[in-house]
Amino acid sequence: GHWRWRRQGAVETTVILLHCAMPLQGRLRISRRAWFSDDTFTPFHGTALQRLSADDLPPSLAHWWCQSDRGHRMRSWFRPGVIDWLLGHPSMHVEWSYGWLLVAQPGYRILPDEMDTAIKDVIGLASHLQSPPKNPGRKSA
Repeated sequence: GHWRWRRQGAVETTVILLHCAMPLQGRLRISRRAWFSDDTFTPFHGTALQRLSADDLPPSLAHWWCQSDRGHRMRSWFRPGVIDWLLGHPSMHVEWSYGWLLVAQPGYRILPDEMDTAIKDVIGLASHLQSPPKNPGRKSA
């Protein structure tokens, strides 16, 4: 778990982190809404993250909160399986940074009997990210 301080006090959030190498360089954060302030989980380094425009995201994710230090160059991150995973897990916050994948459900501590399923779900996302892209770039969804 990860403790995060708010004005109201500490909020426990379970974080799953795993290695997820891809032929991309950069950082990306995406969630249905802006859950966390910049660099809550990872220390700041390099170029500041900028919010991606709707044109840089698949249509089905155009209104999600997404930031990257590489802008449109991260389009290949959004493969069909990744888009489906994100839409199927709208309460999750996802970050990918130079080969590391972080997934969190803000304000929720995963119960022990849910842990195996949660880990399998994150491994599933990593598998989608690491599968060869069929058509890199913007997807229609």
